[in-house]
Amino acid sequence: MVVFVSCQASSEKNEDKALIQDVLTHSAFVKGKFRQERHLEGVVRSIKSSGEFAVWRDNGIYWETNEPLFQATSFLRECVYYWTGKNSFSRVKDGVFQINERIYQIMLAFFTADFEGLSADFEAEWQGNADSWLVKLSPSNVYVKKAINQVTIKGGQHIDSVDLIMSTGDRTSVWLSVLAENDMPDPVSKHKIYPEYNSDRCR
Repeated sequence: MVVFVSCQASSEKNEDKALIQDVLTHSAFVKGKFRQERHLEGVVRSIKSSGEFAVWRDNGIYWETNEPLFQATSFLRECVYYWTGKNSFSRVKDGVFQINERIYQIMLAFFTADFEGLSADFEAEWQGNADSWLVKLSPSNVYVKKAINQVTIKGGQHIDSVDLIMSTGDRTSVWLSVLAENDMPDPVSKHKIYPEYNSDRCR
């Protein structure tokens, strides 16, 4: 069987992808607030949480839940840090929490518009314009497919929401509100994203 693909349709998808990439790389640093709802398969009541986030493109993400409880993580390409308090942290040893690390890798890749990195594990469907766009990610990697069924990201000038459906049927929805953006993070945000930035990187 021969499948014919419209060159125009392919070109439009590439234009959508390029447009979204331009939006996501507009600022090197963004920070804001988020609220999250997690729906467990077979459980009626959802688990709600909220907090703050900061993204420094090409460096990492800081994700802090402060309601109902404090929990914070700094994820970088080279390593992961868990915060045990507002001013204390510890590095996660290599090979620990592999599923969680993989999810953070996916988030970092999308927040920093590393679409080449995403293509290794996902097939992506792009659509929309500068004011309203949507991307659906379906896992193509067997390992990722064991944990994740689909990821849907929506946005405009920034990422507005992320909807994550796990292979177990659990679903997590996150809504984001960007409050500040710049070419570089402020000193406090820089430390949160990369706790040991001024020492050897992730040694």
